[in-house]
Order: sequence, then C-alpha cells, then structure tokens
Amino acid sequence: MIESARALGVGGSLARVSDARDSDLDAILARRAMLISTALAALSCGSGGEGSPSVHPTGSTTDRPAVTATASASQSARVPPAALRSWDEVLRDAPPRGIPASVKGAEAQQLEWLERGLSSEYDTVKGVWTGAPDCDAASPDCRSKWREVGKLAKAMYDQTRGPIVAGCGGAGGETATVIGRRAAHRRYVQKLITEAEEHLTAVAASFSPQGEQEWRKILANAKQPPPMPCLSPCAMPDVSTIVQSIAFAKDARDVRSDDAAVTAAIQAIVATFKANRAPSKIVVRGHADAGEKDPAELATARAKSVVALLLKAGLPKDSVTSVGLGADLPVERSDEKGNAAANQRVDFEAVATAKP
Repeated sequence: MIESARALGVGGSLARVSDARDSDLDAILARRAMLISTALAALSCGSGGEGSPSVHPTGSTTDRPAVTATASASQSARVPPAALRSWDEVLRDAPPRGIPASVKGAEAQQLEWLERGLSSEYDTVKGVWTGAPDCDAASPDCRSKWREVGKLAKAMYDQTRGPIVAGCGGAGGETATVIGRRAAHRRYVQKLITEAEEHLTAVAASFSPQGEQEWRKILANAKQPPPMPCLSPCAMPDVSTIVQSIAFAKDARDVRSDDAAVTAAIQAIVATFKANRAPSKIVVRGHADAGEKDPAELATARAKSVVALLLKAGLPKDSVTSVGLGADLPVERSDEKGNAAANQRVDFEAVATAKP
C-alpha cells in the first residue's frame, strides 16, 4: 500500500528529502495509506443508496434493504427446539428408590440416607430441566434469567461429583445394594444432565448466536469444580465394605464355578474376610428380578449356591451365612431395555461379630 501511494504521487514533495528521513517518510506514507484504505472501506458501507453495495453476513453482496428484510424474516421464523420429556416421565423411568419393609437395621438406614440425597439431586436437576428461559440470553433484560439457570447447573454438577461409595476412603460400611443403587442413579442423572445441556444450548441458539455464546460461557463457569477440601487422616475400617456381586442368567439358580468373573469375585471376598481387622461373618444375599419365575425361591437358591463356592474356596463354615431377598431390593428398573439383568444377582455384606 505504501508503494501504491508513492506511485500515485501521494507525498511526492517529501520524496526529495534526505536519506536520513526515509524512516519518517515511510511512517507518514503508512498512515496516509491506512487513511486511504479506511476511506475506501467506508464508501463500501455507505447509506445503501443505489450502486452502494454492502456485504451480507453470509458473504453474499446485496443492497442494505435486502439485509434488513432477511434479518427480520430470520427473527420471525425462530423455531425453538422440541420440548424435553415431562418431569413425571423422568421420575417414572428412574432406577428404584423405595425402601422395602423386609429390609431392617443398618441397611434400611443407609437406604433412607441414599433416598434423601437422591431427592435433593433430582430436585436440583429438575430446576435445570424445566428452567430454560423463553428469551435471548444476549439481551440485558434476559441475561439474569439464564444466569439463574447457570447457578442451578453449578449446584447440579457439584452434587453429582461425589464418590459412588460413601464414607472415609470408600469404607462407609454400605451394602453392595446401596452402592449399586447409587451407581445406577448416577448413570441415569448423567444422562439427564446431558439432555438438559443440549436442550438449553439449543434454546439459547434459537434466539441468536450471541445468546448461544452467552449461555456457553455461563455453562463453562458452572462446570468449574469447587475448591478441594482440606484432607484429613482416614482410619482403616475394622470390617471392609464388599462391593463385589455375582450375576446370574434369567431364571438361573446356579453359576458356573469355572467362570472367570465368578472366580475373581470369590477370591476377592475370601481376601476381604481374611484381611478384616475384627472378627466378621460374610452374609451372602440372593436377589431376583420381579419378572423371573418365583423370585423368592430363586433368590434363596442363588445365595446357597454361592455359599458352596465360598466354602470350597476355604472360608470356615461358621463364617458364612445366606439370605434370600427375592425381588425386594432391585438396583435397576425392570423394563424392556434389559435392565432386569442387574437385579439377577448375589451380593455380599461383611458383618462384624462379637469377639470370643
């Protein structure tokens, strides 16, 4: 551009100055060239009169009135995304949360604590699920509404970051059923979070690109993890939680003793029993799905079949007992999606016994 300005004769009188002022000349010419290019650009962005082209946001060249008409048509043709499922449907499809009357003692209390925590989590997710504002997040009058949804999203992310196994170092004394239920709900809630994120982003984008950008900033801030808490020493439990379980085929009473997964679970339980610092007993708990034949009898048979494997692996006879819980404690909702398989299981509980 500087060379072009020289060719046009711009600043020709300065071209005859001494070589010592060449750098000043270049600077002056650069500024004048910039002024010329700015003036040319201004001419192309004029009032839109005939013969004065303007650039459409898509890159095409058109007259100013056409740009205005296109923008107005786009705004009036805004199509919001499809609505999410109703919250009643969300709860209907969630994993089980009930506390059966057949469950007593510590496990009933654990399930009650779990239920309280889940109720709080689902209430927070509901606020995000149903909270999409019907206005442009880029608008000053609406931005605060989207930020309120962002605060709910922040609480939602923070609530669902906790460990699957509660307690100090994952040794909260919870049963495998409680742990399994929490894991099932965590998976389900993560799906809800993904759906809600996608829906809110689509809603924001349906108003304007700037609105979508504003929401994405709010969302990114909501996802920032909270500060790590100060750590404190964690005492080793006297009796460890057992998280292993053994899956059964539909209506099956026994498992193959040579199955690698079964063998690994049995070995882990024996190792846990031997490592417990206090005298303990292993309770083998048989479960069935409500859709299986005679769930009560089937659950009892499954528990007894696994007791036999533990005894064969070397556990003392008086250190193992069994109980059949029928279909009372499912970890997944039994439906056509195949979730029933998670309920066809045997799990375990290590219980401290009185010292001799």
